[in-house]
Amino acid sequence: MRANLPDKTFFIGKRVPTRPSLEITRYIQSGNEAHVFIGHDHEVRSDFACKIIPRLNLVGAVEGKDTWKAEIEKANSVNNPAVVRFSDKLEWKDEANGIDCIVLVADFIKGLNLREFIEKNKREITMPFIVEFLETMFDFFNAMQDAKLSHGDLHAGNILVEDRSRSLRGAKFAFRVTDFGVSAATSHDTKFTDDFLQLAAILKQLLKVYDYQSAEPKDQFFFNKLNNDFLVRHLVERDQTLDPIARRPDRLFQRIRELDDDYERFAVEPDTKLFSPFDFLSCEQIGDVPSILKALYSDLFLGLDDIEGRNNVVVTGPRGCGKSTVFRNLSIRQRIRIGEASPDKVNYIGVYYFCNDLYFTFPRYHLPDRQDAWDIPIHFLTATLLYELLEDVGRWAETHFPDEFKRGQARAVGRILDVLEVDAPKEPGAETFKALEAELQKHRRRAIFHQRNAHISGYDFGCLWGADKLIKSCEILQDSFAFLANRPIYFFIDDYSSPKIKKALQDNLNRVLLQRSSCCFFKLATESPVSFSSRDVDQKEYVENREYILLNLGLVFLRDDTGRKLSFIEDVFKRRLEAATTFPVKELGELIGDKSGQRHKMQLAYTGRIIFWFCKYPRCWINNLHIFNKRPKQSYGNHLHFASRGRNQQSVSHAMLVVNFTQAIEGILISKRACFEMFLALTSGSV
Repeated sequence: MRANLPDKTFFIGKRVPTRPSLEITRYIQSGNEAHVFIGHDHEVRSDFACKIIPRLNLVGAVEGKDTWKAEIEKANSVNNPAVVRFSDKLEWKDEANGIDCIVLVADFIKGLNLREFIEKNKREITMPFIVEFLETMFDFFNAMQDAKLSHGDLHAGNILVEDRSRSLRGAKFAFRVTDFGVSAATSHDTKFTDDFLQLAAILKQLLKVYDYQSAEPKDQFFFNKLNNDFLVRHLVERDQTLDPIARRPDRLFQRIRELDDDYERFAVEPDTKLFSPFDFLSCEQIGDVPSILKALYSDLFLGLDDIEGRNNVVVTGPRGCGKSTVFRNLSIRQRIRIGEASPDKVNYIGVYYFCNDLYFTFPRYHLPDRQDAWDIPIHFLTATLLYELLEDVGRWAETHFPDEFKRGQARAVGRILDVLEVDAPKEPGAETFKALEAELQKHRRRAIFHQRNAHISGYDFGCLWGADKLIKSCEILQDSFAFLANRPIYFFIDDYSSPKIKKALQDNLNRVLLQRSSCCFFKLATESPVSFSSRDVDQKEYVENREYILLNLGLVFLRDDTGRKLSFIEDVFKRRLEAATTFPVKELGELIGDKSGQRHKMQLAYTGRIIFWFCKYPRCWINNLHIFNKRPKQSYGNHLHFASRGRNQQSVSHAMLVVNFTQAIEGILISKRACFEMFLALTSGSV
């Protein structure tokens, strides 16, 4: 209940009697014990926040004691940048008008209080915003504990979201805490509120307005952790025997910093493993399990040198030949997860992207009639790849180059926002990679919405990004950080194949993906040369060996006569047999026999044939066997025939191909999956 407060209009336009240079210019708000104004000091030409408190509302003031002064001075003793300190204590007496007040003068903080910010900027309440808020509060609480003090009146109205957007260095926004010490100075009998419980109440307000449904999986994970752990347990528990980090701001701060690592562990399925060496014959089946991906990856893969070279590369090969496995293992994210991302082992920053994301966003794409809608896919892909790049670089740099990353992060983000022509988000921590990632996610969703309305005449798409934005952003990153200066950026674009990714969509995106640059290179995986478009919407033809290198894995394996091919296949089986811990066989010789003349070896020598399902392989393998081996089709005789097995008698996809095993090992079929099923056929007695 408000008590003893004089009419607020009395102070407007008047100067403080004990400091004539300070004029009260504008009313802000009133609390239970005081009015808050903005005052302008004409001598120093600066604005100040002025809290005018009736003397009757100050502890000990009526009795002539300085109790209230001591409380204010205690608050000023807390050494923390979040505290808004009082710089002066003035008297204002005017007996004729019944005024007997104390004026507390503090620096004026430009910005809204958190309550107003939430009401007016609900869309700006991102997960980086909430995390930055909690980290600031835990740091502030830690400083209070060191000084053996408490705030006593913490709420969203006493927390300011300071606008530092005009600053040329440092953070653009910050959280500041006001009224520290005022509650103790003005409360006679009022019981102070608990700071941790009040922080829990503020966190609840933030989570309530957070858009959970539109959030990325990582942000949803953070939300669940904050809601289920911090809000329900850490911030409200008083007994440290039940919760060791309760009431310990240093441990709470550390815990929130560990959420990134928690997410990485959460994203991995710890119980996923191989029961047989023939499990996970496609990379998509592995999912997000770094340990298995590492265990099954062979660095003897033919063509690896070309993929890792500083050129745009189009990698072609049938499904199951290992393109996805290689691309995923070369990404910096995979290397971080398996502990092989030390700077001496990282020669480039690899970013993996699976084109299912494109397919689900732009299914059955055709070029819109409106030319101003052509850049929608470019906008979407730029936001997506830049998001993935920032997330990976940020995680790697925080581990290996924390000081340089901290110094250069704000500058890099500011320059990227300028290139993208995006206003800096009006929130604390807006100069960080995490805040920029949140902004990029908004642009992804915006592009999806634009695509749904691309056919509507007169629909305003706003500013769409062109083909230059991604490359320019990569150049900024290399220029901002010394640890990136000599490390090119590789984008591994997987399954960029028609008809899934329509030729019209490829023509559109090729304006980005086939650009030549010194800082970033694009590696495109496609099923065959005919599933890839080598032109763009501007009718530019991209020339092989000039704009890109075509790496045909089929030809690479078929033409290899150095023995590397057999070494690779042997290494693949060795890795799979070792990874299948419960499988009884650990050596390839045990599986298929050895020179001693075991049953399978004799059976192989006698029949010379094995069976595998042809439905997993392109029809061109059949049509071109005679080309690969330089023999006429008729010369295969009994080594090649078809047997119909499907309900559709004309369906080649349900046929069985019978080939000579020796020919297959020599190169007719280079797919890992083919070799696995050959050996599976042998061991099952189907030969």
